[in-house]
Amino acid sequence: MQSNETPTFNISKNSAMAKVLQQCKLIMWDECTIVHTKSLEALDRTLKDLRNNQNQFGGAMILLSVDFCQTLPVVPRSM
Repeated sequence: MQSNETPTFNISKNSAMAKVLQQCKLIMWDECTIVHTKSLEALDRTLKDLRNNQNQFGGAMILLSVDFCQTLPVVPRSM
């Protein structure tokens, strides 16, 4: 991922990875709670560019999954 205000993933439109991302209908992202929001934003921008589609995530369906039993609870006023 490039480091700037509007990050994207460094995937060339002619690469094998780009071809896969252009053709897929569903992208599954496991352990989504441990990634930064900017990673999801970068995926959105990258898919829009690779797929030439300005819909969210370039029109691909995104399935975010997590085992919530592994996520720490938020305790109000705990600090």
